[in-house]
Amino acid sequence: MNAEKLAPIHPGEVPASPQFWLGLQMDDDLDIAMDKLGDAIEWDVESFLPETP
Repeated sequence: MNAEKLAPIHPGEVPASPQFWLGLQMDDDLDIAMDKLGDAIEWDVESFLPETP
């Protein structure tokens, strides 16, 4: 597959709220953290969900 690369978008070129851009940044930060630490986080954090039979 030969995908065409899109030009980067500057936040000032798109009419969107600061909350929108911060939400995108938080999603990206979470994705990066989960890629690096996801297994350790899932191992160390206990689930509060009830066990299913």
